[in-house]
Amino acid sequence: MDTVTEDGLHGDYVLEHPESQYIYSCKDEGIKRLLPMWEKAEADVSALKKQLEVVLQKHSALEDRTKQLDAAPKGMC
Repeated sequence: MDTVTEDGLHGDYVLEHPESQYIYSCKDEGIKRLLPMWEKAEADVSALKKQLEVVLQKHSALEDRTKQLDAAPKGMC
């Protein structure tokens, strides 16, 4: 059975059993592997937000131009 103690530094609970330590070690390795992917995903989201902003600005400009053309005098054709 695992023994649970409180880590005085962080207030975290630590399992004092070799298997538990192995599980936490694996968890830490998983986090180390996933962290770069998470950071890349955040960077991708940031880039997509910038692209969306540009597209929305272009869309707004096109809407303004459409309104101008709709308001222009008719009968040219």
